[in-house]
This record gives sequence, structure tokens and C-alpha cells, in this order.
Amino acid sequence: MSSSRLVHFRLPSPCRYAYAADIQDGFVRMLLDRKQEQLRPQSPTEAQSGAPGFVLTAQFLPVYTTGRRERGLLSEQAKLELTTKSSNFKHGQAEVIEALRGGQMTYHGPGQLVAYPIVDLHNLPRADHGADSMRRSGTIVRPRCYVDGLESVIIRALARHNITARRTEHTGVWIDNERKISSIGVHLRRNVTSHGISINVDPDLDYFRAITACGLADKQATSCAALGQAVEIDELETSFIDELATSLGYNGVDTIHL
Repeated sequence: MSSSRLVHFRLPSPCRYAYAADIQDGFVRMLLDRKQEQLRPQSPTEAQSGAPGFVLTAQFLPVYTTGRRERGLLSEQAKLELTTKSSNFKHGQAEVIEALRGGQMTYHGPGQLVAYPIVDLHNLPRADHGADSMRRSGTIVRPRCYVDGLESVIIRALARHNITARRTEHTGVWIDNERKISSIGVHLRRNVTSHGISINVDPDLDYFRAITACGLADKQATSCAALGQAVEIDELETSFIDELATSLGYNGVDTIHL
């Protein structure tokens, strides 16, 4: 078992997307710099512990983000129409921001848990390959296995709160073939992860109805509340972080409130 612990930074919520993105970018640079400096052989202790691992969690102020496939494709007029339309919804006008993550346009806002794991997939702690672990070779997790592993983590976290969810042919976590409760969009740079997941606890679903979320015109977003489950977002956050740490091979979590 690794002696490394996952460091969880809980951001003040709700916060602007740009605030979280700036913090995330700082941790990504830290891990990339560490990779650059690791030209010398690692000691047995360093090899066992792996690189530091971080995860940011927050609820965002209303924001639509596009994925890297859509960068530059949304006109200024389309952005204006979307922000104007969203001004009539519960939490007010949403920003529109182009992101580097995978996937297509989605919504983030109050009542939704967002988590951004920042880890080096080629230098994770060594851990037993049990049922809760992401499939890997030694200290390495392949990108597709990482996304599959995030889906499993979300499914187990929701199960702790009496919500049965599953995979479908589409990325993310679903209640059934029509209703999506959690989205995944990640970015990798030299195997360092950024961006991550969102889980709908009790957001205003009108924001989702204003777009074709994740490019799936015939599907709909749902939430814990829409399913009749009263889930505290802080409790779901704890469940997700615990499951994530176990899956990545970390021996516990240290939480820091920013």
C-alpha cells in the first residue's frame, strides 16, 4: 500500500470558472515541472509513492463550457443569444467559455459538484489491483482506463447515496439510456490530467435544456433531486473523493479549504 495521500482542495462555492481554472493550471505546471526535473533515477521510496496527486472541487457560478472540438466554432452572436436566454433562469446569466477538455458543450452551476483531479497517470502510487482500482500496469493508467475509472468512481459514489447509475455507449454516467446524471471531460498533457467530472445534485436543469448538452440531442440531463433523492452535495463530494483516492492508489485524503 502506498504512503501517498491525495490532496483535496475545496474551493469557495459558488465560484467563477476562471478562478478554478487558474488554480488547476498552477498544479498542472507543478507536475509538469516535476516530470522535467526527474531526470535522475528514483529512489525506491519515491517510486513507491508516485507523484503528488491533487483534486479540486467546487460549485461554479453559471457557465457553459465548450470542449476542444468546438473551439472557435461558436459565433459571438450564438454566445450572446445563449447568455441572454440564460439570464431568465434561476441563477442568472451564464458565461460562455471555451475549454481544452474533451467532449462538447455542457453547463456548470450551483447545485452541481465539479471535481478536477490533477495527477500524473504515468507516476501514480503503487497499489493492489483490487476491484476498486483503475486497470493499470505498474504505476501507469492508460487514458481510456482513466475515463472508465472515473465512471466507476462516480457510480460507486452515487450508490452510497441510494442512486443506481451505470454506463452506456456514451461517455459519462447515466440513470438509463435517456437520462444523464454525470459528465466527464478531461485533458491530458504529457499524461498529467486536468478538468474532470461533474455530478448533478440539484442544479437548475433549465440551463441544460437551453443547449444540446454534450452533443446528444435526444438525451436529457437529470439530477439527484429530479430522481427524488435528497442528497447533500458536501456528502456526495466526500464519497467521490474517497472513492477516487482508493481507485488511484492513494492511502487517504487530506482536505484543504481555500
